[in-house]
Amino acid sequence: MLGLTESGVVGITILVQLTVVVVVVLITRSRVTRERMGGQREADYKELAARYDALASQSASAQEALQGELSELRTKVESMERMLAEVG
Repeated sequence: MLGLTESGVVGITILVQLTVVVVVVLITRSRVTRERMGGQREADYKELAARYDALASQSASAQEALQGELSELRTKVESMERMLAEVG
């Protein structure tokens, strides 16, 4: 067998088995890490979505308030224009 002694074959077999164990451990750790990161990403996404919803609500409220103020200003300007037209 390629000029290897029995102890050499046993040594190579042990090295191959250790390599397989190390690869399996690394794959398992990688999978666990990815699952943890996936859970963290989902939590981050939910937090970001909640913040976006709150910001969208605030923006809508601010826009409504601004529209109301513009409507009041328009009414006042129209009133002033009518008064100026009557005087002028």
